[in-house]
Amino acid sequence: MFVTLVVVSAYSDIPQLKPIKKQIESFKSGMGVSDLSVGKTGEIEDLAVTLIEYKVTDSWIDYYNVKHAAPEGAKYLFIHIKVGNIGKVRKTLPGYTDFSLWYAGVEIPYSQACWYTRSYSPYIGHSLKYPGYSDAGWIAFEVPVGIELGDTTLNIRGLVWRLG
Repeated sequence: MFVTLVVVSAYSDIPQLKPIKKQIESFKSGMGVSDLSVGKTGEIEDLAVTLIEYKVTDSWIDYYNVKHAAPEGAKYLFIHIKVGNIGKVRKTLPGYTDFSLWYAGVEIPYSQACWYTRSYSPYIGHSLKYPGYSDAGWIAFEVPVGIELGDTTLNIRGLVWRLG
């Protein structure tokens, strides 16, 4: 009964209930607390996160100049992100388990993702050095050939960007 009252009350204009309304919308969408577009910045846990750009490619070259071709029936979706500390204390950057890619309502597990960046290392989840510091890098997911980017979203700790 209590939950029902909270759900009903969350749609009133009481300012204290705005966080609850965001959570309800998050559960309704099943994916996150917002729906951002490419180039837009979202905020969560004193971090400003921006999806700068993305591109789909057949291959990539690693640190050692080795070319990696996508498996048959797949391509790589590279996503360029920037994360900045807008709080007053050190913060931990999102790690690989904080990223999820959704295509046509199905999650592409992070175990199928590869990481490629020369600066931002999300797989180790390091702390930002100080408030005001920011870092950027690329994350790549192995996706099906013919992926419809309009049906694809990236979720980082509840922030959601719609591609396409």
